[in-house]
Formats: sequence, C-alpha cells, structure tokens
Amino acid sequence: MRNPGLLIIGRALKRLVSNPAPLLSGLGMSAFFLFVYDAAIGGIGFLPEFGGAGYMAFLLPMGVVSLLFASSAGSAQALSRDIVSGYFQRLALAPVPRSAFVIAAILADAAGIFASSIAVLGLGALLGAPLTGGLRGVLGTAALATLFGGGVSAASAAAVMRTGKVELAGTIGSAVFMLLFLAPTFVPRELMGARWLQVVSAWNPLSYLMEAMRVLVSGLGDPGAVPIAFAIAGAAGLGGTALAAMSVRKVLN
Repeated sequence: MRNPGLLIIGRALKRLVSNPAPLLSGLGMSAFFLFVYDAAIGGIGFLPEFGGAGYMAFLLPMGVVSLLFASSAGSAQALSRDIVSGYFQRLALAPVPRSAFVIAAILADAAGIFASSIAVLGLGALLGAPLTGGLRGVLGTAALATLFGGGVSAASAAAVMRTGKVELAGTIGSAVFMLLFLAPTFVPRELMGARWLQVVSAWNPLSYLMEAMRVLVSGLGDPGAVPIAFAIAGAAGLGGTALAAMSVRKVLN
C-alpha cells in the first residue's frame, strides 16, 4: 500500500501541473520586467558600480524574486477550494498528520518556484547576464528563491485558513512585492538618490536576498550577503510552514 503522505504530495503536484496558470503568470511578469527595465535603463551598465558585468547581471535577481509573488499564492487558492468542498475536513480522518495536506500544498508551490527560478536564470543568460557562478550559483539562487517563496506561500496559506478569505493570499504577495521598490533592485544602494531609501533598503530582507543572488550568479557584490540571505530565507520558510501547520486547527475545529 502506498504511503498516504506521498499520495497527498502527489495530488498537490498533479494539481500544480494541471493548473500552471500561477507559474506562467509569474514567469511572464518576470520576463516582462527584465525586458522593459533592461531596455529603459540598461545603458547605465557601464558605470563602475556594476562591476563590469553589465546591467542584466545586476537586474537578474529582480526577475527571480518578482516571480514569487504570483507563484506563491497557488497553495492558498488550492486550500481554499478544498476547504469549501469539504475535502480538507475529510482528510482529518486519514491516518496522516493533519498538517500533511497543508505541507504538501506548500511543497508543490516550492517545486514550482524552484523550476521557475531556473527558467528565469536561463532567460537572463540569453539576455546577456554572465552566469560566472556556474551550476552551483544557479542552484544556490534557486534554493534561496524556493526557501523564501515557500515562506510567502505558507504565510498566505495560514492567512486563508485563519480567516477564510482567499483574497488575503494576493494581499500578502502584493505587500512583499512592494518591498522590491525599497531595495537596491534597479541600481546599487550607493546610486540611490534619497538617503532615507538607502537606510530603508539596509533593513529590507529582499536587499540581502538579491545581493546574495548577484554574488552566486555573477560574482557581483559582497560574499558576506550569502549566509545572511540563507538565514533570512530559511527563517521565512520554516516560520511560514510552522504557522501554516498550526493554522490547520482553525479549519478543523
């Protein structure tokens, strides 16, 4: 007999494949941003602050991070449908931990984010970004995106389970998306015109995430950002998953 937990994970992955709209939406948004911003301000890539790697090498992590906000809402939407249909409540009778269904949905989102991240990095290479970090840099960047994106996905799922309002999944994604504009996303921190923005960006977790990705992919920036970024992403992933697992009681009680 197959393991019930594996069956639940398999169901979540099949749902991801059968409804790829969130993934495709994230990929489309990332590709659009990379094309448009490179065309609009890519001419500044000759400045010494870009380390001689060109503007696309600096911009590429933005494409990876931005895809999270569309892709990470899938588990929350799936959970909402299963709660309404009564499937979630029936699952409580199965011989598996009650949190298994939620964790399976988050794992499916994480798998989609990992694959999407690699696709965006491939697009960046086609657009001229040097992948000097090689396979290790690509996989490290995808891992960072997966951990952080999984945390956003889990937080969205927790919000939906606790409130019953599926629209909150999009609200959380939008809130995190706004952090992109408060980080050194389009230009290095030293080129930001406003002092207050430099200060805010220093406290923005996405700043460290993207700076670490630049180090991993193209060797740009301070390598010290990498362990900080993994700590932030790991905390987001584990914390979000724990919150989602604890929120199962809200649905079943």
